[in-house]
Amino acid sequence: MQIKVPTRRTVTDLVCRGIPLYIFILSALLVYRFAIIDMDAHHTGLMYKTALDVAAGKVMFRETFTQYGALTAYVQALFIRIFGERITSIHLATALCYAADYTLLYLVVKKLTGTPTALAATGITLFLAPYFFWEFHPWSSVFALLFMLLSLYSLLWAIEHAGKVGLLLSALSGLCAALTFWARQPVGLVTILAGLLCIGGAIFLARQKKPIRVRFFALFLLFVAGVAAGILLFLLPILANGAMGDFVQQSLSGMLNLATDRAEGELYGGYGFVGLLLYDLFLAPFRHLWTPAVFNVFWAFLPASALALAVWEIVRLLLASRKKNPDFTPTPKELSLLFYCIFAVAEWHQYYPVDCLRHWYWGAFLCVPAMILLAGRLLSLWMNCRPFAFLREGRRPLIALVLVCLLCFGTNVGYHAVRGGIRLVETTKWGRYENAYYHHLDGLYISGEMADYYDRLFEAMHTLQTAFPDKNVVNTTENGIYAVFGENFCPMFTNCGDFFYPDYPTWQADYIRAQRPIVIGAEAPQQDYVLYRAMDGYDGDPTAEFHRMPANIYIPAELTLP
Repeated sequence: MQIKVPTRRTVTDLVCRGIPLYIFILSALLVYRFAIIDMDAHHTGLMYKTALDVAAGKVMFRETFTQYGALTAYVQALFIRIFGERITSIHLATALCYAADYTLLYLVVKKLTGTPTALAATGITLFLAPYFFWEFHPWSSVFALLFMLLSLYSLLWAIEHAGKVGLLLSALSGLCAALTFWARQPVGLVTILAGLLCIGGAIFLARQKKPIRVRFFALFLLFVAGVAAGILLFLLPILANGAMGDFVQQSLSGMLNLATDRAEGELYGGYGFVGLLLYDLFLAPFRHLWTPAVFNVFWAFLPASALALAVWEIVRLLLASRKKNPDFTPTPKELSLLFYCIFAVAEWHQYYPVDCLRHWYWGAFLCVPAMILLAGRLLSLWMNCRPFAFLREGRRPLIALVLVCLLCFGTNVGYHAVRGGIRLVETTKWGRYENAYYHHLDGLYISGEMADYYDRLFEAMHTLQTAFPDKNVVNTTENGIYAVFGENFCPMFTNCGDFFYPDYPTWQADYIRAQRPIVIGAEAPQQDYVLYRAMDGYDGDPTAEFHRMPANIYIPAELTLP
């Protein structure tokens, strides 16, 4: 009888096993510190007001607005229920989601290469984030990225496991792809398509081996089943709540209207849909080649690297699977790299229709490891030549990795680190905001000018709502943060014109005429309204309808202040 002696785990093994946990904790602490700096009253306000409504029990889509899927709002609403009605609550949810994104990226890349490359790719991706020098956005793309990575990670495990385990993992991958759709529709659509393309490609490559082909076909069916289950998980409650029409208007028609508006509007060049799509995907980063804040040209090469690596793998596998080689079967490692590249290229679509560093970052999240792998391959081929014979063969991959990271990412990562450090020091001097009347901004590091602006706004609204508790407050600006003072008279709570609902301007005018609410806006809604408080911009900008900029407070003429 042979007795197996358990192998003794070394300290190095224990440390390596704990790397994902270390990444999650350290990145969560770092991201959250940047998350509580400043606030974008438009973008953050949109997400925060929806989460507030959902936390208060309002029906998604029918009683409150979201341009994207319900899942992001539900997660953020949960954090509001736990941590209170503060913007820092949804920022905490987003910071933890970012931390999970970085952790999953490490786990996925580690399956493709190894620990050193995975650590380097994860660290570089972290330090390329725009929140190091811009306002933090609790946007749905962060949550969509989490479920996209979960879908990819489950799929990579599915192709490595035979039998029921592989089938269940494939179904889980499809479910996560559907949840990506409910976090942010456009990302979910490309995730579902990427998953189908991956498994379909595996079926084609294994066409000469019937048992393997049948197994991949079963994975395909289970993936589709997982997608269907995930779609129905949210669609059935939407139907039951009578919110289907509003869901279509807000999240489907609105998504198409945004793409069309930017493609045809003069503000964005009037390129047309195809023209703007090609411009954003390929040319937009070249518009300002060396903008100091972002080194824009760098962002054009990230998705190009993923595309090049995908083409490299596809050509190599197709050549290997020719009829002259009937014994060829793609290995799980080969398929894993191909699947990764397909998901990375699919994520590229987020460059359109918003030409913005934040969207480039979300769209190129999976492309950083792809660039490292591609550049590493090319550099390794060069280093295998005679001039580098003096280098020990085992050290060449590590040297290539270091050179690639320094040459491809050193400038950007260094710039982000320096700017981020300066920002942390400067904002610490501001102190954390607190208000005695409204706690929505409590805990944020904001400038003195911004704090003074919101102090005056909150004091004015407290006076009015104390004097006239039965009067609703209607927001007629684009800033979602101003909508926190009142109740929605329709699902919309910001002034988007007829963008999402063609009848919205009429609904707003009729409601103000009939109910006589307090109004926050750029101008008086009707002649029988009077200006109560003019909110001068803390940056001296008089534009009341744009992002963080201020708006005046108007009250019905018949009201008399005590």
